[in-house]
Amino acid sequence: MTLSTVKEKTKLVTLPENYLRIDDPEWEAYNKSAPYWDINLQTRSWVWCFVNYRGAGKTSSCTWWGCHEMALNNMRVVSNYPIEFIFLRDDGRLYPLHSEPLDLYKLMVKDNQYQHCLVIIDEAPDIISHLASQTWKNRLMNVFTRAIRHGRNNLFMTAQNFEEIDKGLRRQTDIIVQCDDLPTKLGRHDYPPGSLIEMTFLDNNGAWTSHPFEEQLKYNLRHGIYEDIGEHYHLFPTRMWGDDEHKPVYDSWIQFDVFETLKRVDIELSSQKLVDPKKADLGRLYVEKAIPVVEAILKQATSELPAIETKEFYTQIGALTTKEKDALAKRLNSCDVRVGVDSRGKRYYDFTRFKFDKFRDGGHD
Repeated sequence: MTLSTVKEKTKLVTLPENYLRIDDPEWEAYNKSAPYWDINLQTRSWVWCFVNYRGAGKTSSCTWWGCHEMALNNMRVVSNYPIEFIFLRDDGRLYPLHSEPLDLYKLMVKDNQYQHCLVIIDEAPDIISHLASQTWKNRLMNVFTRAIRHGRNNLFMTAQNFEEIDKGLRRQTDIIVQCDDLPTKLGRHDYPPGSLIEMTFLDNNGAWTSHPFEEQLKYNLRHGIYEDIGEHYHLFPTRMWGDDEHKPVYDSWIQFDVFETLKRVDIELSSQKLVDPKKADLGRLYVEKAIPVVEAILKQATSELPAIETKEFYTQIGALTTKEKDALAKRLNSCDVRVGVDSRGKRYYDFTRFKFDKFRDGGHD
């Protein structure tokens, strides 16, 4: 028996400029009388989520928009799956374009390394699930999203169910793009599944039209208005699928190892000692404030007792909360700082047997 070899596809798909244009540049909202913003990823930062059942065309639609921004707006695209194609301009010039692998460590911990980017996360609930809403990874992702405009970034996500995404991130989502595979939806078996995708744009939080689609839907039902509340756009994704010689523009089967970068996030969080401020551990902030004052006391002349009045000690440190002050006092006590009372009845800290290394590095044996 002989085994047939599969020829590796090395050629890239060419996407012409007219394929990546938007037919309607006005992008008018469904409520024509209401104020709205043009959807322009260059002038404003947006968060979109492409939703619906598996095989509905979410990744295809999301990828097409990524290609559109890369080719026509020169935007840097960062994704957790590979996107690669050749862009053919109307004047005949060719440009090879590709996305960068998503590094969640840079995104969550060192987010200043992502500037003017379109971040694409396929199957977002795998990374930012609502079931892990209180974890630091989800909370850091929400921090990035809330401040997304500061870096002029945009975020696209795909999810089979919008409710599976972290609740905080759902509130930050501006537009929900509902994707439908029309041949399957309409029962047109003469067309291949996925060959025509309908994208329905819905205003999720009012950032686009000033009217969230759920509120608009309730208003229409109360007033007997039976009209569509979404903007519809159609996509023919087969051009991105490749053929016998060309590999597809995207391959969602090849998911970059996001869990490896998540491990780096965990390592960074453990080294930074990031904790919930509602819990007892207050971190190192009060220690860092106290170290310069302690060092100055220890550098006093040997003829002088290394001591300081407690009131003056805390005055030199600066503003501390009650919990921080209590934590600092306990830490000093564990490092052999003696509390005394002078002849005037004033309390002071005696640092004669003070264990500075212990105080700086942990405060506990």
